[in-house]
Amino acid sequence: MFGMVVDGSPILLEGSTDLGIVARRQMMCDLTGWEPPLDCFSGIRRILVSKLVAYVKELDDITDDTPEIEVQQRVRLYLLWLCEGTLFPDKSKSKISLDYLIDLQDLNAMSTKAWGAAALSFLYYSLCRASISSSSDVCEFFALVQVWAWELIIPLQLAPHPLGGKPS
Repeated sequence: MFGMVVDGSPILLEGSTDLGIVARRQMMCDLTGWEPPLDCFSGIRRILVSKLVAYVKELDDITDDTPEIEVQQRVRLYLLWLCEGTLFPDKSKSKISLDYLIDLQDLNAMSTKAWGAAALSFLYYSLCRASISSSSDVCEFFALVQVWAWELIIPLQLAPHPLGGKPS
C-alpha cells in the first residue's frame, strides 16, 4: 500500500541515544535546514508537531531553481513528519521523535531500509501495550490493520446477489 520495503536493512536508529539536545539541533539544521529553537523541544528526543508545521508552512515553494541540497532537506522534513504522524505516532499526536532522522540521512539508501518491517513491529508493540489493562488508548499505523482486514476478512464475506434475485 505504501510501497515500503520489508526485507531490507533494519531501521536501527544507531547513535540516537548518544545525542544531547545541542547535537540534535545541529543534526536538524544539517539534515533539514531548520535549527529549531529550544522551545520546540519536548525533552531531548522530541520536537513539537505544531512547531514543525508552523515552520513548514512558512517555507517557500520548491521551484526548478531550488538548490538540490534544499530539496533534499525539505524531503527529510516531510519524511520525518510522515514517520511520526502516520507510521510511528505517539499517543499524544503532538510530538515527533528525532531518532528517525538518523535513518533519513542518506536519501539514496531509503529504498533499501526495512521501513515496512519497522512499521509492522511498531504496530505489534503498540497493540501489545494497548492490551495492558491500564492503557486506555492505542497509537499505531492503522492502515496496516485496515489492509489486513480487507485482505483477510472481506474475502470471507458472502458475494452480493443481484437486486430482486434469490441468493444462491
